[in-house]
Amino acid sequence: SRSGQTPEVAAALDRLQRAGAHGIAITNDPGSPLAGVAQSVLGLAAGPERAGPATKTLTGQLLALALLARALNQEAVSAAALQAVADQVARTLDDVPAAATAAALSAARAVVCLADGPLQVAARATALTLTQAASVLTAAYPVGEFGHGPAAALAPGLAVLAFSKGSPPGIATLRAEAGRRGAAWFGLSPQPDATVRLPGGLPDYTLPLLATVRGQQLAWAAARLAGHDPDGPGQP
Repeated sequence: SRSGQTPEVAAALDRLQRAGAHGIAITNDPGSPLAGVAQSVLGLAAGPERAGPATKTLTGQLLALALLARALNQEAVSAAALQAVADQVARTLDDVPAAATAAALSAARAVVCLADGPLQVAARATALTLTQAASVLTAAYPVGEFGHGPAAALAPGLAVLAFSKGSPPGIATLRAEAGRRGAAWFGLSPQPDATVRLPGGLPDYTLPLLATVRGQQLAWAAARLAGHDPDGPGQP
């Protein structure tokens, strides 16, 4: 939660804890109602948000989860990889994707974000940020789930953002289907032929954070091209 003020979130955490779960609130405000309900609190101290989609809170939460994972298992999560994240984010922001991708997203009738595994968090976050910043209707799906039904909605005017670490067969099949049906396809991966490149050679627990930054970058550009202020208070 960005602010920890949403009553439904605090109520849901309270119910889960009463059922036996241990609740952890990850929020900017350690004095919020959500933090007051939670058995444990991770205060992000990310400062006030400028943008409605709460982009820096989200990336702060992903990093906080990685730090928590390292506290639980230092052998599984490398301190060096986590320390390198800031420089990797800076390089990602400096490497601006081609304007044609953002232009296609801003003009699309709807956008579908696809991913499997840890990258699903980036797909879901990008879908939400696109809707909030650029007022584009979006949906996020695991690759297999989309292929087993929703892919029938692929058509001209629809754009697909596909996040992947490599080139899994499911992605290749859906890309061909999107082309056959006239939908625009944009691949985000470390592969050389990706429409938008993601950093390569990273452990699985850092790539979702950097892919989320890429998605935020595209949503910001799409919002500007569509005539919206991505930082404006009037966004949904």
